Amino acid sequence: MSIVVSEHISSRRSNESESPSFELILKVITDGDDLGSDTEDIDVIDEVAAYLTANGILGIYNGLVNQSVDIDPVGPGVWTATVRYGLRKKPEAGNVVLSIDTSGGTHHITQSLATIAKYAPSGSVAPPVEGIGDTGEGRLEGVDIHIPAFAFSLKTFKDPATMTTAYIKTLYKLSGSVNDAIWPSVFAGQFILPGMFATGECLFLGASLSQSSSERWTTIDMKFVGSINANNLTVGGITGIVKKGHDYLWVRYAKKEKHTRVNPGSSAVLRSDLIDEAQAVYVEQVYPYKNFSSLGLGF
Repeated sequence: MSIVVSEHISSRRSNESESPSFELILKVITDGDDLGSDTEDIDVIDEVAAYLTANGILGIYNGLVNQSVDIDPVGPGVWTATVRYGLRKKPEAGNVVLSIDTSGGTHHITQSLATIAKYAPSGSVAPPVEGIGDTGEGRLEGVDIHIPAFAFSLKTFKDPATMTTAYIKTLYKLSGSVNDAIWPSVFAGQFILPGMFATGECLFLGASLSQSSSERWTTIDMKFVGSINANNLTVGGITGIVKKGHDYLWVRYAKKEKHTRVNPGSSAVLRSDLIDEAQAVYVEQVYPYKNFSSLGLGF
């Protein structure tokens, strides 16, 4: 099958405004036994690409960047290829775009920072409690509070030739892991957070990859969540608790009888209350530690 590519008479429409554009229209004629087949479609695409390459206009025309190539059948063996150029710059491979979201989220807690006041009827004393919402019925109700969060994404652009099966598997295996060392270790261009995360503070949620037929690069959007490591936490009467940012902390409570003096200043009257007391605190590792240098970001 032979294919002839030539410029259409209606080609070279341009716009000279603040957002200049240029449109190249090609006429493609084919003949042979493959008319109407998938093979013909592929051959036409290859010949259009070869024509643009041979004329040095595959990527850029007069300073304008190739934005899209549309190939449409006109009739048996006849095609029209429309190539559009504009100001949009193609990103350089390896560039990183950072987006940050600190809008936060909610977290259920049973321990407050401090009990700043408590009240009881005149002549009585508020019973002791060991947490928020200690109703004396054997449970701590707790409360949902708004907490700060550090969610961010890193969008990078790569040459499709570098998107190997091994690299994609690496992204998959690193998803749901935390950094095993200070990260990032160096300053890298647009990335403004060198050394921000201590070991265990950054959770890699995963990545999404996309590539269209008109683009000559692969876009990778990686999502992360940061959580600061904690030292010397206190739960009830338990102090000195150390917890990595994405470890899980839980508390074991035990029933304890506590006596409170009622009617202070008068004859000794003791009231017995059954309260939930923090008996032990457990810190669990729930995410594996991985080397984030394997993400392919260059840092």
